[in-house]
Formats: sequence, C-alpha cells, structure tokens
Amino acid sequence: MWQKISSFKFSFFGKPVSFKDAVSHPMFAGSAIMVFGSNIANFFASIYHFVIGRMLDPNQYGELATTITFISLVITSLSFLSIVVVKFISSSKAQAQKAVISWFSLASIFIGVGIAVLLVALAPFTSKFFHIHQSIMYVAAPIVGLFIVSMALKSILQGLLMFLPNVLSTNVQIITRLALGVIAVYLGWEVAGALVGFLIALVLEIMVMLYYLRNILVLKFKIKLKNKLSIFKYAIPTLFSTFSVNSLISTDVLLAKHHLSSFDAGIYAALSTLGKIIFFGTAPIASVMFPLIAKKYSERKNSNDIFLISMSMTVLVCLGVTFIYFLFPKLVINILYGDKYLIAANKLYLFGIFISVYTIGTLMLNYFLSRDDTKVVVIPLIAAFVQYILIRLYNESILQIVVMSTISVCVMTVGFVLYFLLKKYKFL
Repeated sequence: MWQKISSFKFSFFGKPVSFKDAVSHPMFAGSAIMVFGSNIANFFASIYHFVIGRMLDPNQYGELATTITFISLVITSLSFLSIVVVKFISSSKAQAQKAVISWFSLASIFIGVGIAVLLVALAPFTSKFFHIHQSIMYVAAPIVGLFIVSMALKSILQGLLMFLPNVLSTNVQIITRLALGVIAVYLGWEVAGALVGFLIALVLEIMVMLYYLRNILVLKFKIKLKNKLSIFKYAIPTLFSTFSVNSLISTDVLLAKHHLSSFDAGIYAALSTLGKIIFFGTAPIASVMFPLIAKKYSERKNSNDIFLISMSMTVLVCLGVTFIYFLFPKLVINILYGDKYLIAANKLYLFGIFISVYTIGTLMLNYFLSRDDTKVVVIPLIAAFVQYILIRLYNESILQIVVMSTISVCVMTVGFVLYFLLKKYKFL
C-alpha cells in the first residue's frame, strides 16, 4: 500500500514527480524541520510572555516587555548580517569554508562585544528615556552581545544546511529562558531576574550550536580571506533591502498610531499582528530556500525546482490562511484577541491579502539575493517610499491605510516579477 502511494506520480509544472521524490527533496525536508521547529519555538515564546506577565505586576511587565522590545530592535537592525553569513557560507567551496566560518564567527564576537560596551555606556540615557531602572539596561547590554554571536552561529548552521541543530538550539534557548525566568521571578528577583535567565539561556544556546560546529569551527585571529571586499559589497545593498522590507510591515503600524484615534490604532495593530502570522509561518521556507539556491548558484547548477517548490508552498499557505480569515474572521479574532476587537472582523481578510503579497515579494527578494543579484534592492526601497507617501495622503481610516499598504507591496512584488521576466528573456 505504502509503496503504491510513494510511487504515485503527479505533474508539477509539467514534470512528473512521485510522492517519494517530493518528500525526500531537501527543500521539502528542510522546510518541514524549520516550520515545525519554529512553530514550537513561537509557542514557547508566547507562553513565556503569558506566564511571566501573570507573575509580574503591570508596571514590572511593562519594563520587561520594553526591554525585550529594545533588544529586538537592535537585533533586527543587524539582521541583514544573517543574510550575508548564510550567502557566503553556503556558496563557499569546501576548502575555503572553514576560513569563512572562522572569519564570520570572530567578526560576530567583535561586533557583539562592541555593541554591548556601547549599550553599557548609553545605559544611563536609555534607562531614563524608557523609564527603566538602570541595572536592567546593564543586563540588557550583554544579552544583545550574545544575541549577535547567536545570530551568526545560527546563520552558519543555516548556510551549512544543518536545519535540525538550528531549530533545536533555538528551542533550548526559549524553553530555558521560560524555566529560569519563572524561577527567578518566583524567587522575587523580578525583571532583572527574568533577564538574567534570558542571559543564561543564550549562553546555553551558543554552547549547543558550538557542539554541533565542533569539527568545523576553528577560531583563528589571523585568517586569510580572499573575498572580504565582495562580502562588504554584498552587505551594503543587503542592509538597504532588509531595512526597506522590514519598514513595509512596520511603517503602517506607526503611521496608524499617528493618524488614527488610539482605539482605531489599537485595532489596526491587532489586525496587523494577525496578518503577520502568514509571514512568520512561511518564513522558514525562505530560510531553507536561500542556502540551497546559493549553493547551487555557486556550483552553476539549475535551482528552478527549489524556487518553484518554495513559491508553491508559500502561495498555498498564504491562500489557506487568507481564506480562513475571509470565512471565519470573528472566530479567529475572538480566540486570539477577544470580543473587544470584533468590530474590525470584516477587514481581517484585507490584512491577509496585504501580508500575502508582501510574503511572496520577500520570497522573491531572497531568491535574487541568493543568486548575488543585489540590483533589485532598489525595488523595495521604492515600495517603502510609496507606502509612506500614500499613507501620509490617505489616512482617515483603517481601510485606507491597509489599502495603501497593499498597493505599496504590490509595487514591490510586481516589480520583482517584471525584473524576473526581463532577466529571463535577456532584456536586462
């Protein structure tokens, strides 16, 4: 019975493919590991906020949430480095790979220490600005430093196609953070205790990753790396693309807070968060696709099958979730946010469309960047500018802002499609 099922063939873009071939494909297998592992991590991350939020009073939880948001903001601003690491690790030849890994590892340590020292120096100012105790910002500084090292090591694992250790280390960190945070708060150490738990969890996560990299990673202070210039040339446009793409799903929320009433801005933020479920749910697919295509591109091999599988999986998820948002908006909102937000249930599917188009666009951007094509960074920059102008002009309601944002991401995605076709038919 199983043999018949596994050998059954179906047509995929005109090519006969068996069920066994599809399941054993590295794109499918890698995505399954990343999606499953990432969703478990997201679940425990949500539990962390739910449990710690209940144990702390609102003022204390406000301090913790603000500190974690501040840490996330710093890390997000450096997320372009992750793309750079994955690209050069996955495309490096075997004999040069150890040197590249060592160079990126040392660079992450230097950057992490440098930023941590800077944050310690700025602690008196940041604590005053955010109305947070200074000692908390002192603990936040090494957390950011360790996060940068952790991000680099995860990117190395991703570039080496070691997806299981990647998600395993992430889950170890989040579960440890939850356990130690609960213990620390229970013992009366409050916000500082929860953050110390976070710090220890990051150390443990790094140790797990170093264990899996023990036969590959060798730290040397004198490393001969021939392609340093190409790394910097690739990093600069990647920085701009990451900034502009991230702004497309954050500028709308900020401008909604500026232009709408506090109530409508809160509704918009909730609907935006629900829409982003689509993006974060499909993000692991892009994470798997990127190193696979980068590796094949460096070997001058065809990678169309990987891109088509990635796009198919992403579109299916986008359509599925948006369809659920269209059919059962009240049920989704009531379960996740409560009846106070039901007033905007009829607009939920619009956020599904907005984020679906955005998600498809970001997948295409990852495809181009994995193939060393950095010219496309102009397209998301234009889209981000268009979004800002349109929302500044049309901002009287939630509907206007989400429609303007959808138009903006359509500019990006259609731009990528046109660029892809022009390249394919040799017009560029």
